[in-house]
Amino acid sequence: MMTEIAEVLSIVVDGKLVNAVYILRDGTVVAYWPRNVLTKEIKEVATYIPSKGKPGTVILLYSKGFDYIYMGVSIKNTYLVMRFRKVLLYIKNALPTLITYLSIFSIRVNELINKAVIKNV
Repeated sequence: MMTEIAEVLSIVVDGKLVNAVYILRDGTVVAYWPRNVLTKEIKEVATYIPSKGKPGTVILLYSKGFDYIYMGVSIKNTYLVMRFRKVLLYIKNALPTLITYLSIFSIRVNELINKAVIKNV
């Protein structure tokens, strides 16, 4: 199970804009990629994200005190949180870029779910 989660999370991390991704549940980081990115900052960010969100809710977190920009998307009882480099602030039309990342992620998740369902039939 953790291998599949790591595979999905690694798809989102490109190293150019998105340099880390986390799954949060009830204010706690339950999974992340790459392996060395569990920092004090993400633990603080987790405190600002509600424990339950309406599916599809998007949260954007930025503070002068943060080293990164965070965007979270509610998926059932969890949040997928992507960590962006601050260079995102200087990209023209940044919103379409963010939407592209979410689309890539959702397509890959559906592929893995279908693969798991076929494997278990």
